Amino acid sequence: MNINTDCHLLPMEGAYNIRDLGGYPAENGGVTRKGLFFRADNTANLTPKDVDLLREKGVSLSIDLRSPKETQDWPSKLKGCAGMRYENIVMLDEISSNGFRGNFPASMAEMYIRNLDGARDSFVQVFRLLIENSGAALFHCTAGKDRTGMVSMLLLELAGAPDEVIVADYAATERYMQPVFAKLVEQMKGIGVDVPDHALRSEPDSMRRLLAHLRAKYGSARHYLEAGGIAPAELSALIARFVEY
Repeated sequence: MNINTDCHLLPMEGAYNIRDLGGYPAENGGVTRKGLFFRADNTANLTPKDVDLLREKGVSLSIDLRSPKETQDWPSKLKGCAGMRYENIVMLDEISSNGFRGNFPASMAEMYIRNLDGARDSFVQVFRLLIENSGAALFHCTAGKDRTGMVSMLLLELAGAPDEVIVADYAATERYMQPVFAKLVEQMKGIGVDVPDHALRSEPDSMRRLLAHLRAKYGSARHYLEAGGIAPAELSALIARFVEY
């Protein structure tokens, strides 16, 4: 399957990795609906033109997945926007959420698996917001790779997207964020911090391992979220909104 992620990328001036999750193949021959869910990187540098574009796309909810330090250092330009609800659901990624200091994860897959198992309450909060919101929603972290990538994985798996689509959507971040990552590595070297190569990669195998763990331990994204307290009918309604035929 040839998966083109470039057509999902929004033309932004102050961000590199804001993408529409619509237009991907889904369950039973369906397609994910365009203009409903957007994954994003840091929104601190969005320009007024960028914000206007998101408004035109119907975004009425912005979910910030970053830590208190990140939101303080890089406040989102979407916070306080008229007609746009802003919510901060804190997720820690062991990398940017601690300022690129401390112990880096041995592998991205291991970190994702720890987060899936240990932060289900946070993922459930995110999905409750997506279920409650009647308009389009955007969710983001700092790079739009790890925390954002996990929410995207759960959404696409819930919609019945093929694994190769979920993996390709995840892996695309490395290409879009390359200019930012290259600059970051140089900045960190300047203060004596060596960022391991894998911390800034979005290798397909990392997502494949996460999907395998999800299926082996929980069965599916639906079962994972239901076990966290979301009603089956609520998830069915979310899928009905997200998948069109």
